[in-house]
Amino acid sequence: MFGSINPQQIAFFAILIIALTLFVTEWIRTDLVAVGIVIALYVTRVLKADEALSGFSSEPAIVIAGIFVLSGALHATGLSDRMGDWIGRLAGKSLSRAIAVIMPS
Repeated sequence: MFGSINPQQIAFFAILIIALTLFVTEWIRTDLVAVGIVIALYVTRVLKADEALSGFSSEPAIVIAGIFVLSGALHATGLSDRMGDWIGRLAGKSLSRAIAVIMPS
């Protein structure tokens, strides 16, 4: 049914299983896991160097990296906790008020 599986396919599935495990368990930060996946795919020759690095030059990758930086800064300064407390006070115990407070953002 599957025919012969080459070493690159085995490496890919091993990396996939390890990555999923690390994402779910959060033993390692997700950003490090993501970079580790790219490195592992390059080292095992599943991806060529230009393929492995091509995603880093795309606009969506840069935007997502910026979002990670901003969210890390919000968390480090405690601003995200204060915003959560403020939203919680505005919403009270009402689900519809919580949705009304969160949706405009």
